[in-house]
Amino acid sequence: MILLTTILVPYTCGKCKNQIDVTMKVGEPLISRTCPKCGGIANATDVP
Repeated sequence: MILLTTILVPYTCGKCKNQIDVTMKVGEPLISRTCPKCGGIANATDVP
């Protein structure tokens, strides 16, 4: 059995609605990211 230590978290930009997948470690806090497209604030879309 392989334990996954990283997960893909979908983020959506509040400004341009661009969707990005951010690779994060399990247990890492879901902090907001900067959108690579417009520089706006992207937040986690859904928490697994």
